[in-house]
Amino acid sequence: MLSTGNRIPSKRMVYTFNEKGGVGKTTCARGLLEIYRKLNINCLAFDADERSAQLYRYYNNNNLPVKKINIFKIGEYDALLNDLHDEEPDVVLVDLPGTSGEAFEQMEKELALFEQARILKYRITMVVVMSRTKDSVDALEKLMEYCSERQQDIDYVAVLNLFFGEDKKFTRWTNSELKKTFERAGGIEIKMPELYEEMYDFIDRENLTFSEAANSSNTTFTNRSRAFRWLEEFEKELKKASSFLGLEFAAKSSNEVSAISATSFDASSGSSSAADTSDSLSITIPNAPSDSSAPKALEQPANTKSNKKGR
Repeated sequence: MLSTGNRIPSKRMVYTFNEKGGVGKTTCARGLLEIYRKLNINCLAFDADERSAQLYRYYNNNNLPVKKINIFKIGEYDALLNDLHDEEPDVVLVDLPGTSGEAFEQMEKELALFEQARILKYRITMVVVMSRTKDSVDALEKLMEYCSERQQDIDYVAVLNLFFGEDKKFTRWTNSELKKTFERAGGIEIKMPELYEEMYDFIDRENLTFSEAANSSNTTFTNRSRAFRWLEEFEKELKKASSFLGLEFAAKSSNEVSAISATSFDASSGSSSAADTSDSLSITIPNAPSDSSAPKALEQPANTKSNKKGR
């Protein structure tokens, strides 16, 4: 269980960002939103990608809606601040589309977004999801320059998407002067694990959340296990930046235990069992399907070759 002691955590506006498309911003946002909901954190989510509203497609429902906003058109993004003011959530998550840097700056200036967030007692976190390319690093640099020019104290989380290779291969980032600047600014680096290609395609085709995929009877047992392990591993990485991401508000959830009680996927049986939550931020995953509905245990996909493509 997360604990903040006597310190009151800062309410958060969390943006997933990179000017470069296809780096995994929405995959990151989906993982974040799933954890917010599993922890019963009071969160509002916005999908700003008009062309490919994946966060909306996977996670919108009647009880916990994901709202769409268009940051490319004046007036159509007002709901972001209006809902922030009216509903006062602990966390606001905004998934920004690729090539939205200029539009984001326009929205920020037109609404005085940074200043209004401060007035409403929200601290802003920019979650920049990164591939191994120079463009990806440049996007973070331009963002930090813009925020510095606006004299804003922003928190940064750099997410290395391991879909593009092991972390040691992110040499452009690792060897850059920007990383030193990022660290001096208090930025936190985490990793987003790679999700097996066949599993990712299955989730996309069926419009499933990650926890739904971990319990789906329409795929192999090993793929279900992969989906669960991906979410479990990503959760551990996100915990490294828990205060920046608003995960500390899990301690405010009802009864502090029911929302954080855990089940762990048993790879040997495909069942769920109680897990110790004393030192880990745990995610409640529904029980795996019964034997009557489950696919053959330990069935391996026919094609295990990873077809590397952008998310």
